[in-house]
Amino acid sequence: MNGFFLEQHELSMQHRNAISDWITQKKPTTVLDFGGGFGTLAKIIADTSSAINIDIYEPYPSSYATNRLDNYKNIRFVNEITDKYDLLVSTDVLEHVPDPLSLFWEMIDHVKRGGYLIIANHFYPVIKCHLPTTFHLRYSFHHIARLMGLMRLGPCEGSHATLFQKIHNQALSENRIKMLELLSKAMYPMLRAMYFTRRHFTRLTS
Repeated sequence: MNGFFLEQHELSMQHRNAISDWITQKKPTTVLDFGGGFGTLAKIIADTSSAINIDIYEPYPSSYATNRLDNYKNIRFVNEITDKYDLLVSTDVLEHVPDPLSLFWEMIDHVKRGGYLIIANHFYPVIKCHLPTTFHLRYSFHHIARLMGLMRLGPCEGSHATLFQKIHNQALSENRIKMLELLSKAMYPMLRAMYFTRRHFTRLTS
């Protein structure tokens, strides 16, 4: 249903067009759209550049989704990831899963060193299917990304996504990921207070 919605939603399509523009400017050979749904973003990228090969990781794609991509020779659905990619994009996925940091680490592992990740998250109650147990990552996600071997490049202009580059390979165990999660939860009240204090100060001085 989300796929049907976003293709009729002007702002959502603006965001995906902005993401596609950034990707095509970088001219990657291989792109992984992690949790790519109906393939909306993949189609936008493919329409711009036929030289980019796009895999959509969606373990159980609908027949509607696969049929609508029949004419796109450079797009395919995959239910298993065996390669490393020049670029990974994931929009509005991590806030819907109970263990986002482990899944994020899996995403990073599928990107070549020096490659890019474009990640769009909403770790707060925008809609009811966002999990409250992950809201602590609203303020700590970028810090954890750095500890996982990424450099934050900034926002993807015109979209709600953030750009990262994989600068080195980290060896992270499941236990260490859990420790990062516990640290994020412990720091959440302080980071949240700092965020609102900064916003209030900015309003007073603007």
